[in-house]
Amino acid sequence: MATSHFTFDGLILRDGGFWAFLVVRSDNVTITNYKGFQNLRVLEDDAIDINESQNVLVKHAIAISDDDTFSTKTWPQKGMSKDWPGAIENLVNVVFDDCLAWTRAGAFKLGMGICVPQIGVVIRNSYVYQSARALLVDHAYTENPLPVEGWAKDITFENIDIERVGINQFGNYWLRVSTSTAGDVSNVLLKNINVRQTGGRIPDSGKPGQRRHGERGHVYGYLCAGRACEKLERHEGSREK
Repeated sequence: MATSHFTFDGLILRDGGFWAFLVVRSDNVTITNYKGFQNLRVLEDDAIDINESQNVLVKHAIAISDDDTFSTKTWPQKGMSKDWPGAIENLVNVVFDDCLAWTRAGAFKLGMGICVPQIGVVIRNSYVYQSARALLVDHAYTENPLPVEGWAKDITFENIDIERVGINQFGNYWLRVSTSTAGDVSNVLLKNINVRQTGGRIPDSGKPGQRRHGERGHVYGYLCAGRACEKLERHEGSREK
């Protein structure tokens, strides 16, 4: 928390009572060879969450949990983040590279919680062994007290192999890019995604979010390239936006 130029290499974190590993309001962080082994039957046991940080690399990692395995979040200063030191920060330039996810919830997920901007998040060269929801941009934290809603942009999912999407926990689908707030989601690239199991119907990724201060969020700049496009075309409401 509130740390610069931090390196974490090769440690195992397991059986945490809550989220196992949080990077909070930090910059220039490198995490390699991390192994997060959480309970597969207890919610709120995320394996790793990058919160309001900049220039973070998570590489060659494995995460097992009932809840989110690899996630980025930007929350308001309330709840568990109420006493975090300093001011709220944007999340910028976060990369997950060569990671394996095994979860009963979201495997690779932005949110929920995009109360301030998330910019330049990349998930690449990674594998989803099991999930309920494999790839998500989930702009769904609707109790944001800040005067301006955050947004997410410049997001890349590339070279990802999705094996199983066979669990229904808060939904069952391999992809969702959505906003249910006044914040936009833009410039999302899907490239070389191998989807072995699709799960259920993909929720409508283009549905506008809820009104807030007279505004409504949208999803736009949504580009798909490679094998994943064939899967998207089979689902109503999941075409390029």
